Amino acid sequence: MINKVSPGGASSRAFSLVEVAIALGIVSFVLLAVAGMVGVGLDASKSAQLDTIQAATARTLISQVATNGFGTFTSNTIFINNDGTTNASLDGSSIKAVMTSVTGHSGLRSEAAANFRLLKIDFIYPAAAPSSNQITNSVYASIAR
Repeated sequence: MINKVSPGGASSRAFSLVEVAIALGIVSFVLLAVAGMVGVGLDASKSAQLDTIQAATARTLISQVATNGFGTFTSNTIFINNDGTTNASLDGSSIKAVMTSVTGHSGLRSEAAANFRLLKIDFIYPAAAPSSNQITNSVYASIAR
Protein backbone atom coordinates (compact mmCIF):
# COMPACT_ATOMS: atom_id res chain seq x y z
CA MET A 1 0.00 0.00 0.00
CA ILE A 2 1.33 3.39 -0.90
CA ASN A 3 0.94 6.51 1.20
CA LYS A 4 0.32 9.46 -1.06
CA VAL A 5 0.55 13.01 0.00
CA SER A 6 -2.05 15.20 -1.62
CA PRO A 7 -1.26 18.77 -2.65
CA GLY A 8 -2.97 20.08 0.51
CA GLY A 9 -0.58 18.13 2.76
CA ALA A 10 -3.06 15.38 3.86
CA SER A 11 -2.01 11.83 3.16
CA SER A 12 -4.30 9.25 1.52
CA ARG A 13 -3.76 5.52 1.15
CA ALA A 14 -4.15 3.66 -2.17
CA PHE A 15 -3.26 0.31 -3.72
CA SER A 16 -0.55 0.19 -6.36
CA LEU A 17 -1.21 -1.29 -9.79
CA VAL A 18 0.99 -4.30 -8.94
CA GLU A 19 -1.03 -5.06 -5.79
CA VAL A 20 -4.30 -4.84 -7.73
CA ALA A 21 -2.91 -7.15 -10.46
CA ILE A 22 -1.79 -9.73 -7.86
CA ALA A 23 -5.20 -9.60 -6.13
CA LEU A 24 -6.99 -10.08 -9.47
CA GLY A 25 -4.70 -13.02 -10.26
CA ILE A 26 -5.54 -14.72 -6.96
CA VAL A 27 -9.28 -14.14 -7.42
CA SER A 28 -9.09 -15.49 -10.99
CA PHE A 29 -7.27 -18.61 -9.80
CA VAL A 30 -9.92 -19.27 -7.13
CA LEU A 31 -12.78 -18.73 -9.59
CA LEU A 32 -11.23 -21.13 -12.10
CA ALA A 33 -10.83 -23.77 -9.38
CA VAL A 34 -14.48 -23.37 -8.37
CA ALA A 35 -15.59 -23.55 -12.02
CA GLY A 36 -13.63 -26.80 -12.42
CA MET A 37 -15.34 -28.28 -9.38
CA VAL A 38 -18.77 -27.51 -10.84
CA GLY A 39 -18.05 -29.90 -13.73
CA VAL A 40 -16.93 -32.63 -11.35
CA GLY A 41 -20.06 -32.12 -9.26
CA LEU A 42 -22.33 -32.35 -12.30
CA ASP A 43 -20.63 -35.58 -13.42
CA ALA A 44 -21.02 -37.07 -9.94
CA SER A 45 -24.69 -36.04 -9.87
CA LYS A 46 -25.39 -37.71 -13.23
CA SER A 47 -23.57 -40.87 -12.14
CA ALA A 48 -25.55 -40.98 -8.88
CA GLN A 49 -28.80 -40.53 -10.79
CA LEU A 50 -27.95 -43.46 -13.09
CA ASP A 51 -26.95 -45.63 -10.11
CA THR A 52 -30.24 -44.86 -8.35
CA ILE A 53 -32.32 -45.65 -11.43
CA GLN A 54 -30.43 -48.90 -12.00
CA ALA A 55 -30.77 -50.02 -8.37
CA ALA A 56 -34.51 -49.28 -8.30
CA THR A 57 -35.06 -51.08 -11.61
CA ALA A 58 -33.04 -54.09 -10.46
CA ARG A 59 -35.12 -54.34 -7.26
CA THR A 60 -38.33 -54.13 -9.30
CA LEU A 61 -37.29 -56.81 -11.79
CA ILE A 62 -36.01 -59.16 -9.08
CA SER A 63 -39.19 -58.77 -7.04
CA GLN A 64 -41.27 -59.56 -10.15
CA VAL A 65 -39.38 -62.81 -10.62
CA ALA A 66 -39.67 -63.66 -6.93
CA THR A 67 -43.41 -62.89 -6.93
CA ASN A 68 -44.30 -64.67 -10.17
CA GLY A 69 -42.10 -67.69 -9.54
CA PHE A 70 -39.13 -69.11 -11.35
CA GLY A 71 -41.17 -71.11 -13.82
CA THR A 72 -42.68 -68.03 -15.42
CA PHE A 73 -39.38 -66.25 -15.93
CA THR A 74 -38.23 -65.47 -19.43
CA SER A 75 -35.65 -63.02 -20.64
CA ASN A 76 -37.00 -59.55 -20.06
CA THR A 77 -36.10 -56.23 -21.75
CA ILE A 78 -37.40 -52.89 -20.56
CA PHE A 79 -36.61 -49.32 -21.52
CA ILE A 80 -36.13 -46.63 -18.89
CA ASN A 81 -36.59 -42.88 -19.22
CA ASN A 82 -34.37 -40.25 -17.56
CA ASP A 83 -36.82 -39.87 -14.69
CA GLY A 84 -36.78 -43.59 -13.90
CA THR A 85 -40.15 -44.47 -15.41
CA THR A 86 -40.39 -47.34 -17.84
CA ASN A 87 -41.17 -47.01 -21.52
CA ALA A 88 -42.69 -49.57 -23.87
CA SER A 89 -40.21 -48.83 -26.65
CA LEU A 90 -36.79 -47.40 -27.33
CA ASP A 91 -38.26 -44.02 -28.33
CA GLY A 92 -37.27 -41.42 -25.75
CA SER A 93 -35.59 -43.96 -23.47
CA SER A 94 -32.14 -43.39 -22.07
CA ILE A 95 -31.42 -46.85 -20.59
CA LYS A 96 -32.13 -50.35 -21.87
CA ALA A 97 -32.30 -53.05 -19.18
CA VAL A 98 -31.96 -56.69 -20.26
CA MET A 99 -32.55 -59.37 -17.61
CA THR A 100 -31.48 -62.94 -18.26
CA SER A 101 -31.16 -66.07 -16.18
CA VAL A 102 -27.64 -67.40 -15.75
CA THR A 103 -27.48 -71.16 -16.12
CA GLY A 104 -24.81 -73.65 -15.14
CA HIS A 105 -24.30 -72.73 -11.50
CA SER A 106 -20.93 -74.07 -10.49
CA GLY A 107 -20.52 -75.52 -7.05
CA LEU A 108 -24.22 -76.16 -6.38
CA ARG A 109 -25.72 -79.55 -5.71
CA SER A 110 -28.50 -80.45 -8.15
CA GLU A 111 -31.22 -80.27 -5.47
CA ALA A 112 -29.98 -76.81 -4.41
CA ALA A 113 -29.80 -75.59 -8.01
CA ALA A 114 -33.52 -76.29 -8.44
CA ASN A 115 -34.27 -73.78 -5.67
CA PHE A 116 -31.81 -71.15 -6.76
CA ARG A 117 -31.86 -68.64 -9.61
CA LEU A 118 -28.99 -66.39 -10.64
CA LEU A 119 -30.14 -63.36 -12.61
CA LYS A 120 -28.07 -60.97 -14.67
CA ILE A 121 -29.35 -57.49 -15.50
CA ASP A 122 -27.44 -55.52 -18.13
CA PHE A 123 -28.07 -51.77 -18.06
CA ILE A 124 -27.11 -50.34 -21.44
CA TYR A 125 -26.94 -46.59 -22.00
CA PRO A 126 -27.46 -44.44 -23.94
CA ALA A 127 -30.05 -46.84 -25.29
CA ALA A 128 -30.34 -45.31 -28.76
CA ALA A 129 -26.59 -44.93 -29.36
CA PRO A 130 -24.60 -47.29 -31.60
CA SER A 131 -23.22 -50.26 -29.66
CA SER A 132 -19.66 -48.94 -29.96
CA ASN A 133 -20.70 -45.83 -27.98
CA GLN A 134 -22.76 -47.58 -25.31
CA ILE A 135 -21.79 -48.35 -21.73
CA THR A 136 -22.98 -51.57 -20.09
CA ASN A 137 -23.27 -52.06 -16.32
CA SER A 138 -24.08 -55.60 -15.23
CA VAL A 139 -25.80 -56.45 -11.97
CA TYR A 140 -26.02 -60.02 -10.67
CA ALA A 141 -28.63 -61.12 -8.17
CA SER A 142 -29.51 -64.46 -6.68
CA ILE A 143 -32.94 -65.56 -5.60
CA ALA A 144 -33.69 -68.64 -3.56
CA ARG A 145 -37.14 -70.12 -3.07
